[in-house]
Amino acid sequence: MIFSNFAEFNKTNYDTKFYENVKVDYDNNNIISENVDIFFQNNKAMIYNNVKYKSLYSELDADVINFDLMTGNIKINMYDKENNVQIKRK
Repeated sequence: MIFSNFAEFNKTNYDTKFYENVKVDYDNNNIISENVDIFFQNNKAMIYNNVKYKSLYSELDADVINFDLMTGNIKINMYDKENNVQIKRK
């Protein structure tokens, strides 16, 4: 499930942009960020701006997570290449 203060839904292609206090919950995992965009035509999703991921086993801090909804491939990046993605194992 995705929760946010605001969302924009495109009735033509179903693309959806969630913003402000976004929370994604699934299978004992959660992601908190400022933005989540889902692009159904391209089968892509992007979570960005102050991303915090928590599971039973790890925590992650990043700027951007890109998902390919068809393949399940994930790219995790920082805006500033001099900063590193922070991953903590519990």
